[in-house]
Amino acid sequence: MVAPEIIGTGNLQAIRGGGTCSGVLQAGDGRIRVEAFATQGFTGTTAPVASVSNVPGAVSPAGNPALENVPTLAIASVGGIPVPSTIAASYFAPDMALAPGTTNPVPVVINATNTPVGAPTSIALRSIPQSPGTASLTTASDHTGTFASSSATINATLAVGQVTVLQAIAGMTLTGQTASLFPQIDGEPVERVLLAASPGEASTLSLVTKSGREVRVDQLRAEQQQQVARAWQILKETHVE
Repeated sequence: MVAPEIIGTGNLQAIRGGGTCSGVLQAGDGRIRVEAFATQGFTGTTAPVASVSNVPGAVSPAGNPALENVPTLAIASVGGIPVPSTIAASYFAPDMALAPGTTNPVPVVINATNTPVGAPTSIALRSIPQSPGTASLTTASDHTGTFASSSATINATLAVGQVTVLQAIAGMTLTGQTASLFPQIDGEPVERVLLAASPGEASTLSLVTKSGREVRVDQLRAEQQQQVARAWQILKETHVE
């Protein structure tokens, strides 16, 4: 049983085996596991005694399968300067300053984990300069490493004398059997997995349907999150380096 909260009273009975063969008991009690963020309101009984967890399934990295097994993305450095761990992300107080004399294009290194290397993965960098200016999108020409850990370098042209906000994006197209492993969104199949990350921030993982609807994985129901984690584990196990 998986629920955000369990309230009220009730009785849970596990399936129990019965019967004998040549005097040998064939099966005993089944098992009951209750998963919920809050179970203090439940005053019922269970037979046998239930295993209780306040960390439902894959909602936590400690779940099984763990959401930490799904892909992540991070901007590692800009112009050879490591990205600081704490980012204000303000146009008025830049978090990083490139050395005088730095010329365009500027190399931006993006690190990925649990991500297929090369096709079907596409990694890009969105640059959003302080006004006046327009955002630009530059796609990585290289993506090297392994499924577990990989990186891409993007040579980006940044606005001179202005603060620029950067965002890394990775898109992975799902096809055939792989796509069928993922949960449907309101009955619509998922076609792409989308990652996005800003400097110093945790990346977000979203599912994109064929019609273009985008839903973040952390907004899905717990059982759907578990399905995503299992699907990605299968993709990891079947990926050929």
